[in-house]
Amino acid sequence: MNYFKTKKIEDGVEDMHRMIRIIMWEMIDFFKERGHKPTITATFSTEREDQLLGRKSKTHRQGRAFDLRTWDIPDCDVRCCINHFNTLYGYMGAISYTTNLPRLIVWHDAGTGAHLHVQISPNYLEPAELE
Repeated sequence: MNYFKTKKIEDGVEDMHRMIRIIMWEMIDFFKERGHKPTITATFSTEREDQLLGRKSKTHRQGRAFDLRTWDIPDCDVRCCINHFNTLYGYMGAISYTTNLPRLIVWHDAGTGAHLHVQISPNYLEPAELE
């Protein structure tokens, strides 16, 4: 079963950090176990792709983030997922622009539909991955 919106998004997984890949596959399993077919809508991206989407951060370019579509998953299951993964991996979250605290998951609609933006801190990357 394919869990990626496009082949390009699926191919981007190989350029993602090992830990964010682990979180992504665990999150896919979390939703599958609840009877949903999760869809990953973004993985690794280029600077040009980020510009076209109006992204403010480098999380996707640095391979430390992915997006998972939620508009087709009940809110109660999305909230349960957020609580579960924040309990397991919340300490790994990237620092939020607004709270200055680690934030693993942002549930929002950035103009492309409701989704979870899942991101780890750059502290987990090797220096060459930060460029």
